[in-house]
Amino acid sequence: MSWARDEPLRDISQVPPSSTGERVLQPSAYGLGRLLLRHFAAFAALLPATLTAPVWPALASLTQPRPAYLYRVPAQGCG
Repeated sequence: MSWARDEPLRDISQVPPSSTGERVLQPSAYGLGRLLLRHFAAFAALLPATLTAPVWPALASLTQPRPAYLYRVPAQGCG
């Protein structure tokens, strides 16, 4: 989420207090991508840690996505 190109919100704590939380979307993995990532993770686990250490954080974020929080911005804005 971001308000402008140079103002990304990196954490849920950065959402303006005037925004109203609407709902939470739970991630669901469908399709071929989930299967490919699971097999890639199993293969990567067999490799030496020196090769896989830089890859694990990115792989974890793909195989274990976080929920998405939806907010409503009031009609009068957040200012």
